[in-house]
Amino acid sequence: MLALSLGMAWLLLAPLSLWLLVRGSTGERAAALVTLLLLEGGTIAMDALLDDADDRSAVVHEVSCDELHRIPGSLASWPANPPDRA
Repeated sequence: MLALSLGMAWLLLAPLSLWLLVRGSTGERAAALVTLLLLEGGTIAMDALLDDADDRSAVVHEVSCDELHRIPGSLASWPANPPDRA
């Protein structure tokens, strides 16, 4: 939900801020600059929060072909050039 809110803020406030930077008075330009800095800061902070939350690793299990035949709906796949195994 935070990402959606931040995305909508970027879509609505960024064009307005850029327009005010070009056409606005001194006070409007300062407000536009602060708005863009806050949007960028929020984006960086949210990215840092999401990077910490996504620090999960996947678990890979070796499965033999015999085990795959016992699992309904399973699909066996392998790389085109398998590595040589000793």
